[in-house]
Amino acid sequence: MARRNAILPALLAHKSALIDQALSEALRDAEPDEVAGLAEAVLGRDLPDRSVGLILRYHELPTETRHKIIERAEELTTPIRKSATRHGERGALNAMAIIEAAAATRMAYLVTALIRHANPSLRNRAGDCLLGLAARARTRSGGLSPHLNAESTAFLIQAIEQAVVLYANHNHPAILESLVSLMPRPMPEAWAALRQPDHAAVQPLGRLLHQADSEAVRSGLFAMLAVPSLAKSAAEGLQQCAHLGKLETPLALGHLLALPAVRKGLKRAPNASVLWPGAKERSEMPAESQRHLPAFVRGLPLDPQDRVLRLAGLARARHASTRLATLRRLLVIATREQQADPRATDNANDAIAAFTGDPEVALARTALWHLIRIEYAGLPRILAGLVNSRHPEVRAVAARRLAPLGFEKLWNAWPKLDPPRRLAAGRALIKIDTGFHRQLGTRLSSRDPAIRLRALGVIATLSQGAFFEPALLDLAGSDDPHVVASAILALGSCGTEPARRVIELALDHDDPRIRANAVEALAKNDAATHSDKLLAMARQDSQRPRANAIKALMELQAKEALPTLTHMLTDHRADHRVSALWLIDELGLMQLARQVAEMSLSDEDERVKQRAGHVVQHLIDDLERQIAEHPGTEAA
Repeated sequence: MARRNAILPALLAHKSALIDQALSEALRDAEPDEVAGLAEAVLGRDLPDRSVGLILRYHELPTETRHKIIERAEELTTPIRKSATRHGERGALNAMAIIEAAAATRMAYLVTALIRHANPSLRNRAGDCLLGLAARARTRSGGLSPHLNAESTAFLIQAIEQAVVLYANHNHPAILESLVSLMPRPMPEAWAALRQPDHAAVQPLGRLLHQADSEAVRSGLFAMLAVPSLAKSAAEGLQQCAHLGKLETPLALGHLLALPAVRKGLKRAPNASVLWPGAKERSEMPAESQRHLPAFVRGLPLDPQDRVLRLAGLARARHASTRLATLRRLLVIATREQQADPRATDNANDAIAAFTGDPEVALARTALWHLIRIEYAGLPRILAGLVNSRHPEVRAVAARRLAPLGFEKLWNAWPKLDPPRRLAAGRALIKIDTGFHRQLGTRLSSRDPAIRLRALGVIATLSQGAFFEPALLDLAGSDDPHVVASAILALGSCGTEPARRVIELALDHDDPRIRANAVEALAKNDAATHSDKLLAMARQDSQRPRANAIKALMELQAKEALPTLTHMLTDHRADHRVSALWLIDELGLMQLARQVAEMSLSDEDERVKQRAGHVVQHLIDDLERQIAEHPGTEAA
């Protein structure tokens, strides 16, 4: 060794092919402790590509030296090729290790040749090498960007295509997995071979697609749907993905569903219903997968109404891109000229209506203008809600469109609107319709009791009593107790002395409905001056005025209010217990939750038990919402 170390500097000083050859031969025969020094010497020469020995001893080199070889793999093409083809198992293994580590796809053809080798260990290592290179080229490799550029990937594809075409010569499954993982890159030779049902690769590839047990295979399922001989297997693979909750992987390449051949293959799915992911799986999908769900629905062999139903389930998806794609698909269905099932069009419009409340203003505005254009039947109700939209643009459109619809539309929709929408729509219409009070007054003077009652309800809800005080005072003396009760309630927004006197007199009326509404009207004015009267009613009266009196005392924060309510909750009369439960639900009285829960289990009246169960659930929902909004609440 000492002699060799003395000669080496003298040899390195000369540039000669003979010296390069000598160094290579020395590397092949060197002792283990001499290998590193000789390798560095070879790498320092101008033409290291003459050294096969460098590749043959690669596995014994220090990490730093191996990194240098990997970095210069393109310069070492000749010795790598010779090592792979002429120097047995060790030369082939080292060559493949360098090709994979360096992603030297120009030499991928060498790996393809080795996969046909008789030695099983070499064949399997070649398969692993191709899979590793394919993973470097995939667009979704563990969420990382691809390591191979387009030119390098083209060399790899060429090598894999050749191996697929000649599959009968080796029958190695790694080639098939590499092929699928590189989808949807164009591979015309492989496609042409696989279109032949009797090609050697078709059956094993079909089994691979059917099992779909690796991410690489799952990512290529949509692309393989376009191959007629493999479409059924690819569809079965998608079914397996759905069963395993892994649909997000193929859906990441869901843009392929725009291709007619892919959609045609998807139609061959044996059971379309099981391919649709559940709500939890859909909600947890990343945006890049979830946004292709509408196109997935389009491709599945579903009837039109089923398709719309699944799209409607995406209207509240957390990703805006998904909601946008869903709305676009629904608009196509709703505006299609020749719709085989008109009910699907109606259902699509109903689903589009849900988008008017979307967090994204563009989606909400698009949905609203579509409904306006088609004169959607439920438009007045929707406009009534949208006058309170979070988006100023949508609020403005709703207000402008609600005005021409006018009082008549609001009047007809009134019974169907919930209290918040009644209030929002009515207030908006008052601002934009100068004839609102005139038309309401006409209804108030109608001889039809039902019309008068609805008018009184509108006045009370919108607190417009001051505009109709003379008529309300007159109706408070009506012979119809329903009219009197509604008039008393409407007078609560007047605030005048005559109105207060009539309300006070109504506190002693024989009809419990009138007394109950008098308490509610009084609560809007000067309930504090009548606390003694309210307390008497809270202790002993019919169930409805009693509950309203307790509610007024609660709002006055009277100390007797809660004990009185607790006493009512244990009243021997079931109707009183039901009214007490209504009040607890109305005010969200969490401190009585335990007592209400016991009533839901043990009360002797079935109606009371059912009502108590509903109240307990509402209280639990309120508590969970408070904890979600204020996480510290739970700890407190």
